[in-house]
Amino acid sequence: MLDATEKITNFRLVVAWVGDELEGTVTQSTDKEVLRKELYDRRKRAARETPHKAETMAECLGKWLEALGALRVGSYMPFRSEPDINGMLQGWKSKEEGRCLALPVVDDARLGMMHYALWEESTVLCKGAFGIVEPVHSPTVVPDIVLSPCVGVSPNGWRLGNGGGFFDRYLAQCRASGAHPVTVAVALDCLIVDGLQPEAHDIAFDWIATESGVRRAC
Repeated sequence: MLDATEKITNFRLVVAWVGDELEGTVTQSTDKEVLRKELYDRRKRAARETPHKAETMAECLGKWLEALGALRVGSYMPFRSEPDINGMLQGWKSKEEGRCLALPVVDDARLGMMHYALWEESTVLCKGAFGIVEPVHSPTVVPDIVLSPCVGVSPNGWRLGNGGGFFDRYLAQCRASGAHPVTVAVALDCLIVDGLQPEAHDIAFDWIATESGVRRAC
């Protein structure tokens, strides 16, 4: 297989092949659903061909969490080839008493509403909306840190998700109640999207985690 370096710029997919092929550019539609499909495919390919990148990202994220000193972390159950960071987080939790993990629970799939619930070894989990595993009858937790998977993210923190708006609505609710969790878009370098235009309801994320490290959104 040929090596390739790829970058999406203003929704243009630029592929520079290293090998016998000529360098080429493929221009895609600016439609978000087309962009999502491109990025879903890219994330799936990364999970299949370069799983070590997700592992490196998780290691970087773990070191960042240790330095930050947070106690309550909102994680997620991986879906559609999203990076699995939960092994790292279980290790993080075990290092200090008082640390806890939480997972999203969908309250209303139609309205795009969710909250976080405590996730412990004894927590009963079952498939909820969209087939994603979530806690059952577990106490609500407001995380200090929200770690959110993304389909893509811009360098300045605008996150492209699955289109339901769950995280944006949750964060808006937090702010309305006076809570301001630190937000981290969990991604890979190949999912960084230059020129992603936010919609009115979008909330920019504070940090971006990839295999290159955890950096503040600029």
